Amino acid sequence: MKKLITAILALLVLSPLALLFLPQSWLQPLQPYLPERLVFELRPELLPVESVDLPPPEPRILEQPKPLWLGSKNQIKHMVSVYKFDSNDALKADLKINQFNYLTAGADFIATADIYDSEMMIFSPELQFVRRWPMLTGIARKMEKPFSLAAIEDRVAALSRDGVIGVWDQHGKRLGSFQVEGKARDLAFLDREHLLVVQTRPYPYVLAVYTLHGRKLKQFCPIEYENPDEAEFLNEAYVSISRSGRLALGFIHPYRLIFFDSAHRPEVQLIIHPRFVVQPPIFRRHKGRITQMIRQSILYDVQWFQERLYVLVTPDQAKPASYMDVFSPGGDFLERFYLPFPTLKMAVHDDLLYMLGFYPNYRIEAFRIESVRLKS
Repeated sequence: MKKLITAILALLVLSPLALLFLPQSWLQPLQPYLPERLVFELRPELLPVESVDLPPPEPRILEQPKPLWLGSKNQIKHMVSVYKFDSNDALKADLKINQFNYLTAGADFIATADIYDSEMMIFSPELQFVRRWPMLTGIARKMEKPFSLAAIEDRVAALSRDGVIGVWDQHGKRLGSFQVEGKARDLAFLDREHLLVVQTRPYPYVLAVYTLHGRKLKQFCPIEYENPDEAEFLNEAYVSISRSGRLALGFIHPYRLIFFDSAHRPEVQLIIHPRFVVQPPIFRRHKGRITQMIRQSILYDVQWFQERLYVLVTPDQAKPASYMDVFSPGGDFLERFYLPFPTLKMAVHDDLLYMLGFYPNYRIEAFRIESVRLKS
């Protein structure tokens, strides 16, 4: 038996084609004996992945909730503009601000993407334009349709609609790129070497941890449905990581939030029934399989800011967010801000909250959240 295993191992090592085409059931018992780099390049599904089967708790339903701080004189706050980059600034810098989408912040930069030209735009924290560079994921190959951004320290990552993730430094030097498993929707840096990705395969896991070179290490947060085919569409969500390591998921439809502790264990799940009408999704099928979901987008982004979760909400179909809800780490609905312009995305740098505006107010603007002092 040992001779047979040795012969098979020799065949696999000497013939990458055998490793590429032999059935997974044949190769899985041999995986510990194979060169990890070779397996990663040719058959990454053979590498072990930690699966955590702890589902979110039963949801707490909030029926048309009112903010806990509503009417509290000691908790009245407003948004104070600090920096701004608008259409006039873009014209001077020869930038197509109407093509900007997604927003993220590193240690000393703010980044957004020109989604049509697949270029990264780098700004200073004071929103002075610094540089632009093509989002290359291979030799002379640009990322197609950037879909989400994340940053940490001097690094920035982007996810494309076809599931490709690219990682660069803030000057555009490529640090890695890879294809995720299934359909992905958002990403965030866990640390300098690891990415957290919202994805839909393998069912029922929603979150996965990858190295910058595409090695999948962990999958968790299983969410199950009566019809598993719906998961690919209903599990589309945004993810954010707080400075203390807490995670939060905000689902595009319906208005649902999941809060995790710093060990990535789900603690609280909320389903919010807002005052506006939320239409149920419509699934289109072809030969029994779901091919499309027509849905009302409710959330546009979630971001931890000053250890509270800020959520961009829109009551209008096909329009950006018009207000922002704020929650405590325990899921308490604290306050609401009505936004000064239609907003697509947020980013956090130090004590400032950056907002990406949409038509007719194309801009990036930084705000400080300040308490209002009432006259006695």
